[in-house]
Amino acid sequence: MRHTGKRTQAGPRDDAAQLRLIADNIPAMSVAYDETLHCLFANRRFAEFFGLTTRSIVGKHLREIIGEAAFHEVKPHFDRVLRGERAAYARTRVLDNGERRHLEVELLPHLGEDNRTRGLFAVTTDVTERKRDEQLRLLGHSVAELIAGADSTTAAIAAVIRAICETEHWDCGRYFRPSADGAVLRLAESWGIADASIQNFLQSAKHIDQLPRVGLIGEVWKSGRALWAAEVAKEARALRTAYPKELLAGGAFVFPVMSQGEVIGVLAFNSRERRATDERLLQVIVDIGGQIGQFLQRKHAEEQLRTSQVSLAEAQRLTQQLCRSRSSSRAPTGVTSASTRPGKSISPRRARRSWARRCTISTRRTPRLPTG
Repeated sequence: MRHTGKRTQAGPRDDAAQLRLIADNIPAMSVAYDETLHCLFANRRFAEFFGLTTRSIVGKHLREIIGEAAFHEVKPHFDRVLRGERAAYARTRVLDNGERRHLEVELLPHLGEDNRTRGLFAVTTDVTERKRDEQLRLLGHSVAELIAGADSTTAAIAAVIRAICETEHWDCGRYFRPSADGAVLRLAESWGIADASIQNFLQSAKHIDQLPRVGLIGEVWKSGRALWAAEVAKEARALRTAYPKELLAGGAFVFPVMSQGEVIGVLAFNSRERRATDERLLQVIVDIGGQIGQFLQRKHAEEQLRTSQVSLAEAQRLTQQLCRSRSSSRAPTGVTSASTRPGKSISPRRARRSWARRCTISTRRTPRLPTG
């Protein structure tokens, strides 16, 4: 059988299928709009990202695809492209499950033969993984710097709570530590956004004792394991009566502050938005909890050392005062020394100096007080 070497011509349907195959397998979301911003074509990644299919998305307006709020946010960029310019922007989209996706979008005009804009092409890249790595790395560095530069435990914890809230978009954060008898946890520090319901929630938290294994905070206190609730209202272990309705519909994240294998405090964060579990954030926050625990333990040891030094200084002062008192009341006016020549006495002045010197030596031999 002779091979002609001629290539079989593909029909229009084969070409369309081939183009669809290519478009659906490129590692980006692509879409084409006409000059009125109605969808002409979208690959599978783009359509499914917005909960549609490659067929159902065709003919829909940009506003209908991405939502009213997002449309008004990005419309200026699309207007530029419809004037024949190129444009690019970055934005964050919160999915229905509370997950945040970071997107980078490049827009290119579709110019006809007459150089008139016929529509545009949009290529969207999901950079969430890269962005999260950058954010979490920066969060870890900033927390370490805040702890290292803090003058007190109060300032350090307040700064860390605020940094986590602002970086990770939590509405408020609270730090609880055990009471003097260790029976309950009580609020020690907090931070929240300037919202009346959030501030009222933080104010009321000052008057609530957290019991062991009661609610999310009590559970973390005794288990030593972090807990994440995507929606507080659906979390069986949550103490729902302690939350305002705005926070019941949102997420919560609670984790222990550890030192030498023991829980010495609990940090809790809340959001009014539903928050999907973020495993990488969990790992970073657990490390932060360890850093805070080491910092608190170091500050506690420094405080104990200062207290011991003050006690020792006071004991030495009292001993010296006692010796001076005895010196003035009991010191002899003339003492015959065995080391002197027979019959010769030490002058009163030398005797007092010798007595004071022995008192000084006595204070130096004062036993050190325990530091712990």
